Formats: sequence, structure tokens, C-alpha cells
Amino acid sequence: MVVEYRPVIIGGSAIGNFLAYKLTQKGLKPIVIEEDDQIGQPIQCTGLVSDKINKFEKLPKDITKNKLSSARIHFPDGNNLKINGNEILINRESFDKFWYEKAREGGADYLLGERLIKFVTADIVYAKTTKRKFKTDMLIGCDGPMSFVRRHFGIFYKTVPAVQAISKMDVEDDKQANLYFGSKYTNYPFAWSVPEGGDISRVGVFVKDDINNRFGDFMEHIGAQPIERQAGIVPIDKPKQSAFQNTILVGDAACQTKASTGGGLVTGMVCAEIAADAIAKAYEKLDFSEEFLLREYDHQWKKKIIKDLIISLKMRKLINKFDDEDLNGLYEFGSQHRELIEKHGDMDFYSRVYSELKRSSEFRYFIVKKMMKHSALLFDYFF
Repeated sequence: MVVEYRPVIIGGSAIGNFLAYKLTQKGLKPIVIEEDDQIGQPIQCTGLVSDKINKFEKLPKDITKNKLSSARIHFPDGNNLKINGNEILINRESFDKFWYEKAREGGADYLLGERLIKFVTADIVYAKTTKRKFKTDMLIGCDGPMSFVRRHFGIFYKTVPAVQAISKMDVEDDKQANLYFGSKYTNYPFAWSVPEGGDISRVGVFVKDDINNRFGDFMEHIGAQPIERQAGIVPIDKPKQSAFQNTILVGDAACQTKASTGGGLVTGMVCAEIAADAIAKAYEKLDFSEEFLLREYDHQWKKKIIKDLIISLKMRKLINKFDDEDLNGLYEFGSQHRELIEKHGDMDFYSRVYSELKRSSEFRYFIVKKMMKHSALLFDYFF
């Protein structure tokens, strides 16, 4: 028996649940299909976000694990730089469940413990999961960095692995996140420790290879003892097409992620709001064509945030090429421009601070100097 649903969201993580909630606000009752048996697991995210997260809707207090007021950046030569700025550390499982409950209250239904395994599109989507067949006017891929929906269209993104652990360690300032750059910490391109409170922190690394040894060495270096280990992958690439006949991609599936840090909650939620508008309009006009969805969704979200995502990707490519000497030079540059960075910096959208920095002759000299040292940066930076 073929059961018809409209619309269907693949993936019940934060972005899929938030989109489901936004659709219920527009009078639609989506079905969310999630391959895991419970919402919020497994955890694959540090959960450090800007206070813009509360602009979507005020979060309950129990979701916030800690409020931070600064970040300290550690460089290979032992220097460190403190940058002031407000950040929130959230309980990611509770965050996902919060939007799940909101969506359920609005009329969304969930199918847990089943996975999409096949679909075809012919003016309508015919699909099959591990438990049933269905057809729908709109299929929305919110199924993460290894999106099955996206790969159906032949689109693939570069990814990098990250591993972290809820850890016990001595904390000097429980209102300050720490970022560690340099070969003695990791090789691609930084590591982190973010305090939850007391002697508990979330400690992790991005790595290119030898994950277990790299992570173990870093934990030992900062004196952290793992309690619960978590891991995931992050898309690090230039976003490509995200709308097709009867189908769109949202969140990590669409590479709506900051390549510099791997964060994607705020950017993904911004795009989910645009997706909800486009989907509602598609049902109103009964137009689910690729042309319509490109115009109403793909072009709209790219108009809003693609510049920031590209800047983030360029930053990642630059720092990936830097050796310890280059990173120490970042300390000198950052110290000279700390006030500008604190005034214009935004952990989600980089275009404003980037525009301000480009006015600086020191910034231009710094970039050109590094390009002359690493000729491959010329292509990465300009293309």
C-alpha cells in the first residue's frame, strides 16, 4: 500500500524539527522521518552558539548549560589572545527535543527508527523507507552532512571528522571558551575546550588523520579526563544547488555550515525559515517545479548568507595552509586589531568584520605575505 504525505522531512535533528515547527505555523502538517529511535541522539555537536539563537524563539532556561563572555585563543609559541563576546553553550539533546515538541504540538507527526532508502521524482515524489512506501508533493532533506537525499542528485561535499568528549578538567575561567591553534594541539586546524560549569568541559579537535592519537595527545596536554566521547563529521565546501523538482535540502545537507568552525545551527535555522516560506508558497500555488523552488528557496537563502559562508570557507582554507610560524603571526595581527574584531565580529556572519579588516593595510599585507609563502593560497583565496 502506498501512503501519501505532504510534506515529508527526512531527518529529525535540530534543523528538521525547527523546519517542521515553522511549517505547522503556516498551516501545513509535515511528517518527519528519523532513522534513530530517539530525538537528540547521537550528539555530534559542541553546542556553542551565539545569543542570536534566542531570536528564533526564547529558549527555556534548562537548555542553556552556560553563558560565556569571552574566548581565549592559544597560539603555538605560548601567546594567547582574549576576545570578548557573548556566547551560549546549549544542551544539544534538549535543544533538539524542544523543537520536536513544538512541531508535535503544531500537528507534525514523526516516524522514528526508519530510514529513507529510495525515491524517484516524476511531478510527485515516490519513496520507500525501511518500513513503508509513500508519495509526497515535497521532500525535504534535513539529513545531515552525508545526506542520502542530496547524494541522490549526484552532489557530494568535502567533509572533515571531529571528535570531542564531555571531560573533567581544571578550569581557570568557566565563562571563557578556549581555542588552540598549532601542531602541538592538532593538525587541522584547531582544538577547543568549552566549560559547562564546575570542572566539566566539552573538549574536542578537528583532525585530518590519526584521530584517536591526536585526540588523546590533546586531552593529555590540557589535563582533561574523558567522561563521554562523541564524534561527527562537518561539511567543508562551497554550497551547490539545494533545490530540485519536488525536493529541497536544508542545513548540513545543503552545506549551510560555517567552514571555519563547523557550526551550522544559526545559519541552518535562518535557511529553514526561508524554506518554510518557499514550501508554503509552493502548496499555495501548487508549483513544486525545480524552477520555482530554485527561485523561492535556493536563490533566496544564498542571497542572505552565501557571502558569509564563502568568507568562512576562505578563512578555513587559509588557516589549513598555515604552519606554526604563520599562526604566531596571527597573534600579532589579532592583538593589533582586537578592538575592531570585538566591535564588528559576529560568530555566525563574517562579512561585516571582513569588510572592516580589508580596509586595513596591515591586513592586506598579511594576506599577501602569506600568499607569497604558500602559492596555493592564491587559488584558495580568490576562487
